[in-house]
Amino acid sequence: MSVKESGRFQFILVMGLLLILLVFSILGIPQVKLENFKDFGTVKAEKLILVTGMIFISFGGLTKVASIAEEVKDPKKSITAGMFGAYAVVSILYLLSIFVTLGALDKQTMGSTLTPLSTAAAVFLGRPGFIILSLSAMMAFITTANAGLMAASRSPLAMSRDKLLPPFIGRVSKKYQTPVLSILLTSTFMICCILFLEIEDLVKMASTMMLLLFIMVNFSVILMRQSKIVSYRPSFKSPLYPYLQIAGIITYIGLILQMGRLPLILTGAFFALSVLWYFIYVKSKDSQKSAFIHMLERLTNKEIVDDEARLESELLNILRERDQIKEDRFDTIISRSPILDMDKTVNREEFFHEVALIIARRWDIEVEKVEEKLQLREEQASTLIYPGVAVPHAIPHIVIEGSHSFDIVLVRNKYGIIWNEEGDVVYTAFCLVGTKDERNFHLKALMSIAQILQDPDFHPLWNKARTTEELRSVILLTNRRRQ
Repeated sequence: MSVKESGRFQFILVMGLLLILLVFSILGIPQVKLENFKDFGTVKAEKLILVTGMIFISFGGLTKVASIAEEVKDPKKSITAGMFGAYAVVSILYLLSIFVTLGALDKQTMGSTLTPLSTAAAVFLGRPGFIILSLSAMMAFITTANAGLMAASRSPLAMSRDKLLPPFIGRVSKKYQTPVLSILLTSTFMICCILFLEIEDLVKMASTMMLLLFIMVNFSVILMRQSKIVSYRPSFKSPLYPYLQIAGIITYIGLILQMGRLPLILTGAFFALSVLWYFIYVKSKDSQKSAFIHMLERLTNKEIVDDEARLESELLNILRERDQIKEDRFDTIISRSPILDMDKTVNREEFFHEVALIIARRWDIEVEKVEEKLQLREEQASTLIYPGVAVPHAIPHIVIEGSHSFDIVLVRNKYGIIWNEEGDVVYTAFCLVGTKDERNFHLKALMSIAQILQDPDFHPLWNKARTTEELRSVILLTNRRRQ
């Protein structure tokens, strides 16, 4: 029906489920018999590892949160808090529930029941307790299915946008704003798995897929962090990088190997089908490369520089949505501004000549006239500014004929622009070009530039940028007041 309705339904069920488990734990702890723990004996290591792998499906919600990030308000705060909160709540309730269940049931009863929590509730709460815990189990399955559909259906949606699946799969309902066909396909696949797999095989298969997903998540973190792309600015960074991720990958591979033959065969079959689909459908299309593929290419082959704008655009849009950045006119102008990244030391006259060539070409003005205007403006008053740092920046600006027109030429010179006889050297310049009637916006642009230059993160990121598109992203993503 809608993400809002699904979210409201999910909230009610989850709160009800948490409340039931909390009451079950609180009322059950006094009923725990410690002697019941002595009867279970020792557990074989391979069985422990197998069960560890099987219960990973319970933590699938952590990745589902990321899958529906597009639907989340204020994801910068909500996703991090939601993931840590979910992990803590689930872990604590698991431990409490297991402790009460094991303490309430003897070894014989525990070995003969397929509904241990409900059976344990019946011991100290009677028939009503059995019914309530059974209802909570149903609620748990419903919430898992609901969240699974919400998250899993977004993957085909994203793949259709990248032309990895037919475009009709990504169609969104005008009435409900949900990917209806993607949801139906995902539902059908889930139903088939439930109908044709035994419960143990289903759990093993689901956990194997979840473990593979966690492996890819850890691998992606390493890939993104090592790419050194300036537009990659996570609001939360994983500690103990990269050792935590490498340890996770190794551990998950070990757990997958304990899942048995069938999950490995089915996983291999899915992989083979994916490769086959790539060669039959994807490779034959003029599909765009995803940011992930593009970064992998950049890490493995430094000479591959095609499709840079694709990667920057993806990351830029993600950050804008996450940080709720609303574009103003300055952003719009920067998005189409020419960028000059100079590769040698020049003097001011040589710099003005390069800028004049760009302005003359864009505005159909004689190069000499532009150079003359730039020189004259500098002679009238220096355009150097010191925005709270020792190194000066230049903001040369000229007025041209016409109306309702404004432009900015962005310049970086790592080797320096020798600006005057006093020895000032400029490494960053914003060259403004506008008509007389744009005086008010001229002042607003100067204010925006001043805020950008004063941001402590600007200069390190500006110097680290490797391409012109990364330079543009640094400016667009710098924190400032939008007007």
